Amino acid sequence: MVQTYFVIRCSLASISLNEICRALILTVRIYYQILQVLLKTSGGCALRISGILALFVFLFCTEAFCAETYKWVDEKGNVHFTDNLFNVPGRELETVKIYREVGSDRDSVIPLQKTGAGYLVGAMVNGQAKANLVVDTGASSTVISPSILTGLGIVIRNDPAVEMKTAGGIVTVGWAMVEKISVDGKEKKNMRVIAHDAVPGADGLLGMDFLGDYRVEILSSGPSLKLTPP
Repeated sequence: MVQTYFVIRCSLASISLNEICRALILTVRIYYQILQVLLKTSGGCALRISGILALFVFLFCTEAFCAETYKWVDEKGNVHFTDNLFNVPGRELETVKIYREVGSDRDSVIPLQKTGAGYLVGAMVNGQAKANLVVDTGASSTVISPSILTGLGIVIRNDPAVEMKTAGGIVTVGWAMVEKISVDGKEKKNMRVIAHDAVPGADGLLGMDFLGDYRVEILSSGPSLKLTPP
């Protein structure tokens, strides 16, 4: 048990996800060897112990290993992939590579560009046109330059008219329906956006009709935008 504890402590001291996962799988294998000995010597008591340990290992490892793919190269040079770390041969654990799936249920940390207009984030409109939008948690609606919308063949409408408050006062602007806006894989479909050249040096604003679906943090390091699902 001392050896098992030492493996875990050494791994957690490292920031390498590979090393942590290798330590976990080695720990599980050590537990398995211990259980094999107990089963031969303790009978029914060992069965109860093994059940408790198996439940612990399952609950702990399910979260740690979910949504990951593991790649390793065997001694013959053949490349293998698996979604179960337990399938990786022990001798290959030192070289296994881990690929974590990025899904909509995970946090996203997205690079930002700091400008005089604010923090710009790259967004895709309808999956075809890139728009550099100012992250604006004070804007209720997303604003996109008319040139980007018309370039995609999107019709800009003026009925009903939309009033927009700007630094120069209230102006009447058009609006449009877009199929989707996506930022770093996170997307929202069927959005009604304002068509207006609102910010010099940017293609518009990313407002709360998109950002409101997440907990929003602007990280000074980078800088970067962190979007966390509620």
